[in-house]
Amino acid sequence: MAHEEPDPTLAAIESREAGGRIIRGGLTRVGGYVLGTGLTAIAFALLLRHLGVADFGRFSTVIAVVTIAAGIAEGGLQAVGQRLYVQAEPAARRQVLGDVLGLRFVLIPVVVGGAAGFSLLAGYDETMVVGAVVAGIGAVLTLVAVTLTIPLSVELRNGAVTAVEVARQLTICGAIAVLVIADASLGAFFDGYLVAGAVMIPVAMVFAGRARMAWPRFDPSAFRRLVRETGPLAIAIVINTLYLKLLIILASLLTNDTEVGLFATASRITEVLIAVPMFVAGTALPLMTHAAANDESRLAYAVQRIATSLLLLAGATTLLLVLAAEPIIDVFAGPGYEDAVGVLQLQAFVLLGAFLTQTWIYAIVAVQAERSLIWVNVIGLVAVLGLGLLLIPSDGAIGASIAAVAGEVVLAVAGLVALLRARAGVGPALWPMARCVVPLAAGLLALALPIAPVFQTAVGFVVFAGVAAALGAVPAEVGRAVLRRP
Repeated sequence: MAHEEPDPTLAAIESREAGGRIIRGGLTRVGGYVLGTGLTAIAFALLLRHLGVADFGRFSTVIAVVTIAAGIAEGGLQAVGQRLYVQAEPAARRQVLGDVLGLRFVLIPVVVGGAAGFSLLAGYDETMVVGAVVAGIGAVLTLVAVTLTIPLSVELRNGAVTAVEVARQLTICGAIAVLVIADASLGAFFDGYLVAGAVMIPVAMVFAGRARMAWPRFDPSAFRRLVRETGPLAIAIVINTLYLKLLIILASLLTNDTEVGLFATASRITEVLIAVPMFVAGTALPLMTHAAANDESRLAYAVQRIATSLLLLAGATTLLLVLAAEPIIDVFAGPGYEDAVGVLQLQAFVLLGAFLTQTWIYAIVAVQAERSLIWVNVIGLVAVLGLGLLLIPSDGAIGASIAAVAGEVVLAVAGLVALLRARAGVGPALWPMARCVVPLAAGLLALALPIAPVFQTAVGFVVFAGVAAALGAVPAEVGRAVLRRP
């Protein structure tokens, strides 16, 4: 009797150790993100002092335009590419990778032309327009390098994926430091993004190895398939991006500049943390994709554990922002922003919905139900718009924060409904989820203590950890994975 040869590419996600590797990989990706964010914060502090407020504002504007253009061009192609790579026959995987690479190159005009075109239409000066072109090319190179990590992600080599990501941040930060020392002008700093993208590609190639490399393919039929697969996800991403920024725009129209500034200050802090679940859930996408096609019980198990872990992590980060809001605002914003403390404390609860939403999104991609993400995000957009129009005129930044929290809750519920409509058998059990919320509620009692916020935070986390341990809220797999126990 003939036996089917094992697929070495899928060996990692098919193994019993897959869960532990995914947990460690997720922690590694988050660690890399924290490291990169910290280095960028230091580099940008140097850049702000070097350029001054006006030129730093021009620099930040160009980078924001390029980031938006690159995000639209990405449109979920990485996630869909991973899914197709997992599903493909071994002999066809290079073709899948080549198709994704080819589409990346075809989309160069979208990123570079979009960023430069908007800069021209907006009346930006020559330095900013040229900067948009240079940074736009760097963004395309970054997307190409990220595509080359698809085989690494599928094989759960998340340390290598993190190294590629950190290489970009190190290059950007290093370039900024060198240019500051050289007393460079504004235009030179955009070159750092081009160099960073160029550095990422050989780093990704070294980690992936020749056996996993592919040349870009320019097959119109393959492009049409990829566009069909990614189109709904791209639309959902655009809507999601819009609704996150909508409240700032509404606040600028419905209240005064002070309230807008308070809301925006808190938002900048929460936005950094909202990226965390993308790394954790994204790390598990190859396993969820394989399980969706071959073992629904394994998929349900993975969704339950990811949702539980992320909800507990969201509780911890929410507790941190609520209890330590005052020192956090003092450090990041400085004098004059005292009123942002209450705004941040309220806005912190956005993380509970946002962390769960990312679990549902990646599970929905795994089961090939991306079209449902369009109406999920439309519902979230309508909720935010309605609540924002209702609350901002009377309550300013507090009203906008309430709308943000409610919008994330609506989005999380809609995402779960969409997942259950696609695969009814993968819905999470309620009690494990509830156990993750109780430690947060207990930790928040530290707010009533007549002590400094730093000590409230310490007490709150001791209570959080104790209650979580007593209720068994921490998934056993997390402890075993961190300790590398079977």
